[in-house]
Amino acid sequence: MQQDGSAKEIVNAYEAKALKTNREELERMPGSITFGSWYIRESRSNRLDLETQSGRLTVRFEAFAKQDIRKGMLVIILRSSENVVLWSGMYADLQIRPGPWKFDLAFESLPLNPGIYSWETRFYDGHAWLEHLQSPELSIVSETDADIFSYLKGSLNLAVDFDLLDQTDCEVERL
Repeated sequence: MQQDGSAKEIVNAYEAKALKTNREELERMPGSITFGSWYIRESRSNRLDLETQSGRLTVRFEAFAKQDIRKGMLVIILRSSENVVLWSGMYADLQIRPGPWKFDLAFESLPLNPGIYSWETRFYDGHAWLEHLQSPELSIVSETDADIFSYLKGSLNLAVDFDLLDQTDCEVERL
């Protein structure tokens, strides 16, 4: 692959190409439905840069169904590097025909601190649960990471307004 541009654009293009799973690979994997790559549609990579991404983002999972599935159930899980479930969604009564499929999750935002996270998909085809740990991991990066001890940081990156009130603003009830 040869490309001109900024380092970030070149890396994103390389990662997008590396994330593609070809159809033949998916057809050889066991199960009635197999999941291949996933990526963030806006960046076409597994990397979410908090400085450049604002607003809505879409995570796309690619799959290949080998047979008709009449009442499928899809569970998608986002886990922290400590394996804590941060988010999950369940989608029932899916009717899937054989062939390639794309499943999109559109988030208004993904308020997570910089770090490494993982996606997991579970699919019930009417007979058995099929589990797929998605790779590569979701990498969230930021040049303006919070200055706090990592063991106190947590996973959520939420904007909060903090006010310090003067003692005279506080009423004390006397008994």
